[in-house]
Amino acid sequence: MERVLKRGELPLDKNEKVALSLSGGLDSVTLLHYLVDHVGPENVYAISFDYNQRHDYELMCAAKQVELAGLPENNYQVVDVSFMGDIAKNISAMVRSDLKIPSVQQAIGDPQPASYMPFRNLIFSSLVAAFAESNGVNNVALGIQRVDQLGYWDTTSEFVNTLQKVFDLNRKNRVRMITPFVEASKTDEILLGHELGVNYKLTWTCYNG
Repeated sequence: MERVLKRGELPLDKNEKVALSLSGGLDSVTLLHYLVDHVGPENVYAISFDYNQRHDYELMCAAKQVELAGLPENNYQVVDVSFMGDIAKNISAMVRSDLKIPSVQQAIGDPQPASYMPFRNLIFSSLVAAFAESNGVNNVALGIQRVDQLGYWDTTSEFVNTLQKVFDLNRKNRVRMITPFVEASKTDEILLGHELGVNYKLTWTCYNG
């Protein structure tokens, strides 16, 4: 079977700038290295979000991956959105300690597993887009992936296409969404990551890993 994801096939020119939402998980970390391989570390801006998540080890992984990818110090920041943890504390296992975080196998088939964080990708995408517009960056990259579509409405192609239509309403500074994994498999992602030399030991999943 032909590989879906290949080096050099991102819809970006070699000198284009791109802003990435970086969680420290497999998907966004693979995308970080994919982008750096394509446009160079100086053209990639990574933003991580601290929303009082229980597994804040992912932020340590994100910072280490940024270092390994060679991003300049000013190209990475962690944004405090702890208010999201307060908002979601009644329903999300990501911030509520008495709820069990499901495994990947347990999440399959559940239309909204306990690991769902309300409107997380919409909020993060909007904040990264705001950073992009404010800093002359025309592209926003998200590592959303098709396996997660089984449980999360905000990782689907429909979500990406609809949000792009919202971004296109901007009258002056258009921002384009880059989501190369949205129709890819985890296998394709990992094969690409190994080709790029990604250290997956320094990643952390939202599920019960």
